[in-house]
Amino acid sequence: MVEKLYVSYKDKAEFFLVYISEAHANLLKKGEKKPENTEERAILASKCLENCKLTMPAVIDGMDGKVEKMYAGWPDRFCVVDLDGKVAYYSGRGPWGFKPDETEKYLKELLAGSGRITPSVYDDYGDAVDGLRCSFGLNLDSIEEGKPIVSVVRIKNVSKKAISFNDVPIYRGNDVSMKDAEGVDIQRRNMVNYYKPEQASRKITIEPGKVYEIMIKGELGKIEYEAKDVIFKTVDVELKLPVGKELTACWSKEITIMGEKPKTVKLKSKPLTFVVE
Repeated sequence: MVEKLYVSYKDKAEFFLVYISEAHANLLKKGEKKPENTEERAILASKCLENCKLTMPAVIDGMDGKVEKMYAGWPDRFCVVDLDGKVAYYSGRGPWGFKPDETEKYLKELLAGSGRITPSVYDDYGDAVDGLRCSFGLNLDSIEEGKPIVSVVRIKNVSKKAISFNDVPIYRGNDVSMKDAEGVDIQRRNMVNYYKPEQASRKITIEPGKVYEIMIKGELGKIEYEAKDVIFKTVDVELKLPVGKELTACWSKEITIMGEKPKTVKLKSKPLTFVVE
C-alpha cells in the first residue's frame, strides 16, 4: 500500500522514507546488528527498501535521532507536510495507526488546496492572561462527508519573558463551545474523551513575541439532515448544527504556568463567527 501511494502521487508530491532507529532490533537476522553509525544504518535501510519492494527515495536519520524526535516517528508513522513546512497530517503510530488509505485522504485534500493547508478563519486574539493571548480558527466552510476538519489554536506570548507550561493532551471537541445566533448551545451527543499515547504532556516554552500553534484534526463522518439542521457524526462526536444560521465557536482551556510559584490560568479566545451553508 505504501508503494501504491507513492506511485499514484509521486508526480504531485515529494515522498521520502526516513529510516530511523530500529523498532525490533532483537529480530535482526543472523549476521546483522543494531547500527552504531550512519553507514551501518544505511546498509539496513537499503535492505528494508529491497525486501519491501519500495522505490521511493529514502534518507537516513542521524544517530542522534533528531528527525525521529521532531516528528515522534518511532516505530513508524505517516506524516504529510504542506508547502509552508506545516504538518498537515500525522497518522497514528504503527502498526495499528499506520493507515495508507487515511493518509491518501489527507494528501488529496492538501493537493486540492494547492499544496497548502485549507486556511482556517481566525478570530482576533482574546484578552491577555499572565502574558498569554490565544486565538481560534476553524475551517467549517462547507459540508462534505469525509472532509477533514481542521481547527487551530494559537497561543502568543505578549510578555517580555519566556513562559513555560505543560501542553496537556487535547480532547477532541471537549474544549470548543459552540452557540447559534441566539446564544443557544449547539446540541452535542456521544461526547467521549479521545486520547492518544503520543499526546502525552510535554513542556512548552514560548519566547517573548512568539506563537505556539496547536492543530486539532478530525473529519466529517456520516451526515444526516433534519429539517434545516445537519448532524455531523465522527467516531466519537456528534454535532447538530443549524444550516444557514450564524454560529459562534470559542476555545478555552486551563493551563499551569511553570515557575517558582506555578499558577493555573484559563486562556480563552474571542468567539469565532461563521455560517455553515
